[in-house]
Amino acid sequence: MPKVVIPIYFDYASTLCYVAWRIVRELEGELGFTALWKGVPISLRDHSARPRNSLGPIERIKVMNVVAETGIQVAPPDRWIDSDAALQGSELAREAGVFTPYHEAVFRAAFEERLDIARLDVLGEIAAAAGMDGERFRGDIVSRRMGPGWSSIRTRRIVSRHLAIRLFSSAISHSLVSSRSTRCGCCCGVSWTSVGRSRRADARHEGGAGGAQVMRKLCD
Repeated sequence: MPKVVIPIYFDYASTLCYVAWRIVRELEGELGFTALWKGVPISLRDHSARPRNSLGPIERIKVMNVVAETGIQVAPPDRWIDSDAALQGSELAREAGVFTPYHEAVFRAAFEERLDIARLDVLGEIAAAAGMDGERFRGDIVSRRMGPGWSSIRTRRIVSRHLAIRLFSSAISHSLVSSRSTRCGCCCGVSWTSVGRSRRADARHEGGAGGAQVMRKLCD
């Protein structure tokens, strides 16, 4: 039976999208679905999220709530990340058949290594490590070869409806999704409380050291 494919709209500028990626990466294996990641600039819907603008207190509170509920440790950047080139690069990586390693490396670079993913040299190294031609990759970013494909019609259609993360099919929503959810501009609709509660329950079932084991699993 083919796996269910679930589209997930994301932006590398969003700390909550990083957390969502960490959770989805785990749940894909556990629940047997395939995530189809689709890059959408959050700043198209929320102008306060334009690159280099300072993160406001509401955004920081949202991140801290999610950290407390999921156990995934991450600190938001002081300013919104310029993700334009990285999002273009994700489509180049998809075209080259190396989306997954590129996607993972960009999130890690932005939120774990604290690198500036707006820099072409940083993205070029990520692309080369993922298996792409780094020089050609940088040239395609500069020429915006993938720009129209990801930023015009498709993006406007998505933004005009509502940017949402669609993690769970109806078969699993009852067990993981509750009426309480913490939302951000691009990754909406995930019940972080339920996910955190589920992970804590897993820890209890695993015994005395279970909590630490689950935390390590989430934070590796």
